[in-house]
Amino acid sequence: MAVEHARQGKAGGGGKGNGVTIPKSVIVNGVSIKIEWVKDLRNEKGDHLSGQADYAADTIRIERSTPAGRVPEVFLHELIHMVCNDLTINISEDDTRRLACCLYGTIVANKLDFRGKQ
Repeated sequence: MAVEHARQGKAGGGGKGNGVTIPKSVIVNGVSIKIEWVKDLRNEKGDHLSGQADYAADTIRIERSTPAGRVPEVFLHELIHMVCNDLTINISEDDTRRLACCLYGTIVANKLDFRGKQ
């Protein structure tokens, strides 16, 4: 599996998706979580994945071929997995998917920007 760290670039193969820049890393409850773009991302069974949260490696992996419009939701989905793991919250895969979609939709619909004015 070829790995590339997140960077600025074209959607679905770099660091942007649907106008959203995906960072090289995020901090979750004091822990730095690395973001990697991976070609041909698969699970242990060989099933193709759009994203993966690797708790042991403190890493979120995103499939490079993920369509640009899906990248933000995939990123939020894996981020929710990392947060829930850190807080020992059990949440189903379906609930994680629905929560990621709802959060992303809310952020977009309200044009939320958490950075504030600088």
